[in-house]
Amino acid sequence: MEVFDFTFNIWAIPSFVGLVVNLVLAILILRQGSQNSANRWFALFLFSLALWGVAELMGRISATAAAEQFWAKLGPPGWVFMSPIFFTFTLIFARKEKLLNYPWFPVVVFLPGLVFLFLVWNTELIVLNDPAKAIPTYYGWDEDPGRFFWLFIIWLEFFFVSSLVLLFKYFRRLEDQIKRRQTLIIMFGLLVPLVIGSATDAILPIFKVTIIETAVFFTTVMAIIVSYGIMKYKLFIVSPTTAFYNILNTMTEGLLVLNRDYYIDMANKAIQQMLGYHEDELVGKHVEKIVTDGKNIETFRKKGLEPLKSGTMVRNFETTFLTKDAKVIPVNFSASPIVSKGEKLTGIVVVVSDVTQTKKLVQKLEKAVQELQLSKYELERKMGSLLQKQ
Repeated sequence: MEVFDFTFNIWAIPSFVGLVVNLVLAILILRQGSQNSANRWFALFLFSLALWGVAELMGRISATAAAEQFWAKLGPPGWVFMSPIFFTFTLIFARKEKLLNYPWFPVVVFLPGLVFLFLVWNTELIVLNDPAKAIPTYYGWDEDPGRFFWLFIIWLEFFFVSSLVLLFKYFRRLEDQIKRRQTLIIMFGLLVPLVIGSATDAILPIFKVTIIETAVFFTTVMAIIVSYGIMKYKLFIVSPTTAFYNILNTMTEGLLVLNRDYYIDMANKAIQQMLGYHEDELVGKHVEKIVTDGKNIETFRKKGLEPLKSGTMVRNFETTFLTKDAKVIPVNFSASPIVSKGEKLTGIVVVVSDVTQTKKLVQKLEKAVQELQLSKYELERKMGSLLQKQ
């Protein structure tokens, strides 16, 4: 068959490398923690790159234009949806996953992609699907973009640029140095295809400049960089999935998820209401920032944090937290360490209860008891005086 008419092309090697690397990385990321939504979305991003890599590989080794056009049909689901998929991954990483629950989210983010996919497969508005218009080149085949290719590129780049902006804003508010390094890794990885790949596969073709397309290769470089961050720094081991997040927000007790260095990774609604902070203001801060200053911090470190390093749970430790408006509230602090298979501390789950009302009740009871004791004393004194008069 003509579609299997292949020839050797050395420029197909980067495409082959991209295909293999992305598939391997996707499997490794899923093994790292498939139960986590961030891992699943990034793995889906890798699969989309692999699909794009298959199409580019087969197109570059195709001996005829008809064969190249046949295999090119495999790629669009990958390169059309890769940026909205990565944007969704970024939302989860940057603690904006609540947006995914809104009914308008898939309509705004993914529906235009379905429209573009239809146009790519059935018209020549985005890409030319005519073998007669395919141009043989040293790296395989090339063709001029369609009339509205520029519109697709704007849509595609919008999600990548938005991801970069989200990551930068998230980076700026972080205090945790490890988390800051993790975010920088992803930002750097994203810049590689955004600058180089966009130039060779998007901007230059619009101006009719023929050059080897490198987006698959450099997007694979990005995938390697981000995957390194995930596996090296355990990016998403402690972070909750969206379902877990929703369950936690139904709790009446305040709950914090800390990383191994005691920086806040998550704060449920109860603790936000208790302290008067929005979650964005708490995530990335050290837990000591919400503890009152002075001797209380030293006590908190000794009794509330240090036992966790050895894997010991902390139960019903009374301390005080500081609200956003500088109000001191008494709390009951309990914490459980999350330990890896190698018995290393990877995270901490903290449950906090506001005992202000309990303290007030105890104070009222103590006052009542004192008043009763005073009344009893006065009664005994009066009875003694009467007895003496008799």
